Amino acid sequence: MERLEALLTEWRTIEPQQVALSRIKEAEAYQPRNVRLAPFRDRGRLEEASEAHVADLASKLGDGRDLDPLLIADIDGILYLIDGHHRLKAYRRAGRQSAPVRIRGSTEAEALVASKAANCDGVKLPMHTEQRREAAWQYLAMLTMQGRQALPNGESLRSIGRTFGVGKDTAARMLRKLSGVNLGDYSADACDPGTGWPQWRHVKGNAWRDAAAEVPETIRERHRDERRAAKLAKMIEQDGLDAFLRSLRLLEGEAIAATADRLAEVMTAGDGDY
Repeated sequence: MERLEALLTEWRTIEPQQVALSRIKEAEAYQPRNVRLAPFRDRGRLEEASEAHVADLASKLGDGRDLDPLLIADIDGILYLIDGHHRLKAYRRAGRQSAPVRIRGSTEAEALVASKAANCDGVKLPMHTEQRREAAWQYLAMLTMQGRQALPNGESLRSIGRTFGVGKDTAARMLRKLSGVNLGDYSADACDPGTGWPQWRHVKGNAWRDAAAEVPETIRERHRDERRAAKLAKMIEQDGLDAFLRSLRLLEGEAIAATADRLAEVMTAGDGDY
């Protein structure tokens, strides 16, 4: 595979062409801005920033103007969006039927690494730290055959850190962790949807296997729990921890009173048997 920077440079110099939006396919595998990678306390802000960014881009599409071309991977005749998810949403919101794109024939592996690196250049809406770390981790896994090979010539921890916006020490820690990962220890939901390799947040603490064993729940239930936790974190941020705890105490008192009432009903039932 070409070096990553050269691959992106080549992609971004392809002559743009207008393509119908209906032909462009979005796939989770090529979207590195997974909000679930961020801590609960940050997810609300990320979603709000994403929405504001789309609205700002859509406002610039008047009078037939276009945004920077989207990057598209042609994989076996299917056009996958690699970079420009916010721009695509803006075009659709503005009622446009087509957009300028740069199309490159690509393998799935090239599309995966390009999608993860293209969003880390700091030019667009900044990615969350955990999203950048995840992109770097997955790239390292692909680059080293999941830790079975050394870094190829021309690649270094410093250059990878610079590309993805992570520290050299973090990249070095990731490289050390790779060879110790046992894929069988991780559920499909703990893995990247594109590479199938475990996500960094589950590997770095070595806690995913134990947590999954202790709490047997479906993926959908876990997602609901995470969304609920994100909402609670946002409430704490807005109102303060003290106010949040006071509200919890009110609910706790109400629950205790309700339990006491039910217990009293049981104890007084049965003509004084209790």
